[in-house]
Amino acid sequence: MRRWPSLADNVIRVLPTGSRVRTIRSGVYATAGEAARWFLVDAGAAGEGWVHGAYLALDR
Repeated sequence: MRRWPSLADNVIRVLPTGSRVRTIRSGVYATAGEAARWFLVDAGAAGEGWVHGAYLALDR
């Protein structure tokens, strides 16, 4: 999880694989010259932060 949707040095927490989070919102942001979808998530006791879309499996 990151403070903002960027690959810059802003990691606030590493979530274990399989962690369940609640999506608050998402958006497409340019990071290092490439656009990517990022999600602001609520990870419960771990707090809120941004996760790159490539690291999420969305339940429908």
